[in-house]
Amino acid sequence: TVSSEGHPDDRLGLVLFGGTSVESPLDGVNFFKQRGANAAPWAGPVATALIDGTFIGGTSVGAGTTNGKSRLDGVDALTGDTAIVLFTDGEQNRPPCIIRDGETLSPTNRQYPGQPAGVTYLDQCAIAAAASSANPLELNGTTLSSGVLPRGPIYTIGLGEGGMAASAVLLDEISQETAGSATFPNNGIALDTSFIDSLVNNLKGGTVTLLDRSAGQLLDGNAVSAPMTFAIDPSLTRATFVLSWEGTSREVSLVLSQPNGSQVTSAISSGGPNFRVVTVNLPANGPAGDWKAVVRNQSQGAVSYQVSA
Repeated sequence: TVSSEGHPDDRLGLVLFGGTSVESPLDGVNFFKQRGANAAPWAGPVATALIDGTFIGGTSVGAGTTNGKSRLDGVDALTGDTAIVLFTDGEQNRPPCIIRDGETLSPTNRQYPGQPAGVTYLDQCAIAAAASSANPLELNGTTLSSGVLPRGPIYTIGLGEGGMAASAVLLDEISQETAGSATFPNNGIALDTSFIDSLVNNLKGGTVTLLDRSAGQLLDGNAVSAPMTFAIDPSLTRATFVLSWEGTSREVSLVLSQPNGSQVTSAISSGGPNFRVVTVNLPANGPAGDWKAVVRNQSQGAVSYQVSA
């Protein structure tokens, strides 16, 4: 959300969904957060929405999708391309349900995953009989793909139950029928990668570019990674490096060096329990060329990490 990156009209909105859906304004006020409009971190408003918890209980992929599509319907088509990135870690079981034309719902009690025998839940999105895959997916009685152009595709990400069996099939079909793509990460770092790729690739005009990515593992005891090289083009005015790792250790750091080998000390940085973000302005913090980054682990255990720029 920095004005000098990408296009000034880039905007991002967030919808949280469980049994129902709620909008979570990233700046605490407006649904769409415009690039550079507010420097306040997103964590506060999102945490507030999560604490509310009124939407939690079950998984309504349809509710989240309906909410997201309705927000995009209000965007001027001339403003630019739009897209939805849909993430779920569960299988849809609450209406509105995304089903194929010709299918009828048949609510069914199912065994709750990971719970003792006899612990069940009501799957309100179960169908009586599957229709042909040639029949289009529908949501609220309307073909899901209608309005995709010029409104853009739906990119799906499934994790845990959301990436297994019937749920994975549904997410794959949603993305196929709306000209998107599906991703099924199997751990936290892969999930970070999926979100970064989906958001970067769909920002207006493709003006934010993923330079490179590297991943690895460090043992404890002040272990340091091999230097990772990121080629920064002279046309760039800002570069952002993101380090994430599994776990909540705070003793992991990211060290950047300019092309001449000098360590960067004046960059803009922020972080949390399992991530660090460092932004450098060019040429104020250094010239274009081959920048290097190293990860240092000073925690008591091994750390699996990923660095993107």
